[in-house]
Amino acid sequence: MSLVFIYGTLKQGHINSHYLESAVFKGITQTKNSVYKMLAVTSYNYPYPVMMEGGTGAIEGELYEMHDDLIQFLDDFEGIEYERRLITLRDGQDAYGYIGREFRGYIETHKQILYDLDCKLYNWQKGD
Repeated sequence: MSLVFIYGTLKQGHINSHYLESAVFKGITQTKNSVYKMLAVTSYNYPYPVMMEGGTGAIEGELYEMHDDLIQFLDDFEGIEYERRLITLRDGQDAYGYIGREFRGYIETHKQILYDLDCKLYNWQKGD
């Protein structure tokens, strides 16, 4: 079992939350380091977030414990736009998180960027 930080459409109450039914919800948390920003992009007329490095904020999300087979599914689900890596949370724990890859050209070419957020704390809400 591993810890995974979730911040977008997989969060409770969002469109893709059903994929995490087998995971154990551990609580609400945020990233420790304020080095992130959030891009909101759209594909298939549904907006979703991309957490990127190079900002000045922290990201709020949900922490889950899950088996490796679910993590592998999430790797496939997130696709080539994201890279799974260890990130440090505000309580000092390390968890896997999905960070947008540093090839914005791909995102700009294939997706519509709705907005580029660089704030102190961002929490993806339904309807964003």
